[in-house]
Amino acid sequence: MNGRHLVVLGVVVGLFSLLIYGGIQWKWGLNQSAALFIWMAILGGLCYGFSPNKIAIEFIDGAKKLTFGALIIGFARAISIILTDGHILDTVVFYLGGALGALPSLIQGTGMFLTQLIVNGLITSGSGQAAATMPIMFPVADMIGMTRQTAILAFNFGDGLSNYILPTSSALMGFLAVANIRYDQWMPYMWKLFLIWIVTGSVLVTVANLTGYGPF
Repeated sequence: MNGRHLVVLGVVVGLFSLLIYGGIQWKWGLNQSAALFIWMAILGGLCYGFSPNKIAIEFIDGAKKLTFGALIIGFARAISIILTDGHILDTVVFYLGGALGALPSLIQGTGMFLTQLIVNGLITSGSGQAAATMPIMFPVADMIGMTRQTAILAFNFGDGLSNYILPTSSALMGFLAVANIRYDQWMPYMWKLFLIWIVTGSVLVTVANLTGYGPF
């Protein structure tokens, strides 16, 4: 590691510190974070001795690896908007939630977990999924004698676990692109672990439902 490497490392550490401070104190969001990362790339390149033209070339070369993931995320967002604004998703969630009441009590928790898993394929945003499903799932939980905390646990599992396999997950596709791992290379490894998570999550939600996981 030479002196230029140390200077670039200092730029990265300094701007990451600014990012953390800005997020906590100034409530920075994605727009501010994205701008900061662009400045990190520019300043890092200049400190390493790259010309502006070289920085632009390297930036474009790196962006090529993210293009596929960005397109997938964009298409998925378009589908989500159509389903939401067309009130199609409300109908889907309503009937999925209503079907839970017909299930035996032993598998109602698993049913709610799998319902959230399906919905997460359509809405990868955790807050968006909560807004779309929980106003329906809470009354369903009350109706079938499930605690609301168990319903929240089913939501957390359904929203979180599938983000490691969904091509519509911006975080997953971004990480794979940065690591230079193709999605078709990732899935042969990940689907086995995902099945283990599904079984584990189903068992935990079932236990929570049978034991009256609370206090709410």
